Amino acid sequence: MAKPKQSHNPAACYVWCEQCERPAYFARADARTVRKQRPSSKKLSIFPCPHIEGRFHLGHRPPELSSGNIDRRTQALTVAALRTGYAH
Repeated sequence: MAKPKQSHNPAACYVWCEQCERPAYFARADARTVRKQRPSSKKLSIFPCPHIEGRFHLGHRPPELSSGNIDRRTQALTVAALRTGYAH
């Protein structure tokens, strides 16, 4: 008898980030899928977790990014600096 095919449910596949106090998804695509599944999450952004490398959060954009004080490149450098412990 054939084994039933298991479906991938990104909403169930995450680790909890204690520092950010939110789910950290294993891939940006998983976070994107979860965002599409939730009707109220159209305004949420997907951004890398500053504490767990290779994980992504789903949430509101950082205020500095929305106001134009930093760009995506600066945000990525800040995340990298937090991971390595290096501060500008």
